[in-house]
Amino acid sequence: MKVGQIVTVNKSGLARFAPGIRRRLMGEIGLVVQENYDLAYRVIDGVKVQPAVARFESLHGLSIYEDGVMLYPDQVEVLS
Repeated sequence: MKVGQIVTVNKSGLARFAPGIRRRLMGEIGLVVQENYDLAYRVIDGVKVQPAVARFESLHGLSIYEDGVMLYPDQVEVLS
């Protein structure tokens, strides 16, 4: 994912959030604000993949999520 892309969270991405956050993110679009989050990674098919950080308007006001949420490429659908 690249900075500035518009994304939505898919089913596998929603499954990792608590039910209240999941309801807020369902069907919402977000903006990628950081391409590679250096402090986390996951190995997918033998390749080290770093998550991107995306901000969602529906999470505004929740202090823990105001800077955005980490999402891996397999957890989002890129809209643009």
